[in-house]
Parts: sequence; C-alpha cells; structure tokens
Amino acid sequence: MFVFQKTNQILHDAENVGLSLSYGLSLNSVLFWSIYFSCFVENRMVSVERIKQFTNIASEAAWKIKDRVLPPNWPAHGNVDLKDLQVKCFTIDLY
Repeated sequence: MFVFQKTNQILHDAENVGLSLSYGLSLNSVLFWSIYFSCFVENRMVSVERIKQFTNIASEAAWKIKDRVLPPNWPAHGNVDLKDLQVKCFTIDLY
C-alpha cells in the first residue's frame, strides 16, 4: 500500500507492505486449498457416477440357451474367402 503525503511523495509504510504480503500469501493458500478440495470432491463424484453406471449394465446372455439350440447341420468351423478385393488409401490435403 502506498500513502501519499502533502508533498506528493510516495511513502512506503513497512507495516502496510508486510500486512499486504501476509494477506496475499494467506489468500494464495486459501485459493490453493479451495481448488484442491473442489477437484478432490469432483473426482469422488465422478467415481460414484461410474459405479452407478456399472451397476446398471445388463448382463450378457448365457453361453447356451435351451430354447435356441443350433441345428445339427450347422457348421462347426468356416472360412472367409475374399475375391477381387481392392483397397485404396484416401488422403486429404488440408494445407
């Protein structure tokens, strides 16, 4: 803080400078801890949201379903044959 005298000279009061620095450092600490705590709480809230989502996931179907049995002529193994396959790389010029 600066105090003006009648002669328009700036007077630096050591006590005011010390008080300003003290308040500035304490506010810096308060700001740091408030941001840290808000990020901590946000992370915990996201964790709870994920747990809630994972508990509502539908289970997978059973490996064998009694009502839907494959016919005996269903192939046990197979192959995929690719005939006349053509692949082309497509590039885009952005500049």
